[in-house]
Amino acid sequence: MTPPVSVAQAVVPSAEAATPPAPSQPLSSALRPVPPPEVAPTSASTPSESPPALIQLPAPSGAPIDSRTALSADADSDLADRGRRILAVTVPRLAEQAQADASEALIMATTPEPQLNRQSLIDTTRASWRSERVYYVATDTPARARDLHDQARRAFASDRKADALDLELRAFAANPRNPDVAGFLAFLYLAQKPAQPETARQLALYALAISGAQRSARFDDWNTFAVASALTGRDLDARRAFMVELALSGDAERTCHAARRAYDVFGEPLRDSLEMVLYRLRSSRNVAACAWPTRMAAGPQ
Repeated sequence: MTPPVSVAQAVVPSAEAATPPAPSQPLSSALRPVPPPEVAPTSASTPSESPPALIQLPAPSGAPIDSRTALSADADSDLADRGRRILAVTVPRLAEQAQADASEALIMATTPEPQLNRQSLIDTTRASWRSERVYYVATDTPARARDLHDQARRAFASDRKADALDLELRAFAANPRNPDVAGFLAFLYLAQKPAQPETARQLALYALAISGAQRSARFDDWNTFAVASALTGRDLDARRAFMVELALSGDAERTCHAARRAYDVFGEPLRDSLEMVLYRLRSSRNVAACAWPTRMAAGPQ
């Protein structure tokens, strides 16, 4: 399964996150591939938990898709419309619950580093979220979704951002339970001109929710959530999400450069978040070489 990418990346990363990027690639991803989680309804034998929400995904126009056959060309042409309906109906509802689910980890991550227990934060993010218990009455076509996802990544690598967005939206409609697809779609909404940060923010939360216990390793989804939050004026969420990314990854240099690159791309809306990241890193002496960006140190131009 192909991993999502950081919002500050200029190229699509390779499948192996541990492989160092070539010098010509200024931005990189530190994620390892993560298999998509199984999303299933909560067992009725657990009386202490409320039953899972049931969301009926809007059906595409025309004849319904038969799960026993591959998508026809006509059905494929409807995927983008179906994806937009999912974005309008399902994603905002799930993202709202995921925001509440993430609040404990977001608050915990701002604890001063000497008192921050990283393992406790990891355990908190791995714990079950109410939003992940949502299941879908819909036909998923994972193979078609993977194919469209690969096409979208190639399109983005060729600097065809609009084509990449259309392809990934279709992949999302084909399999809305794939966190790699949802995470990359969130990134693509930030990469558009102009960016669409609110849609990206909701999709990043959605991707984290459906990742299940693997969300503790999906650093780039936390990064997308951080940047999109800053661009929508949610500065507190942005700062906290960067702190979650830093604590979960355990890679201070990676987080430092990701925050700096986000500032280089999006400018002043990221100033507060970058200042907090740099302050945390300098106070803990984790990254002595993580300098302030020149234009930031000089103040707004």
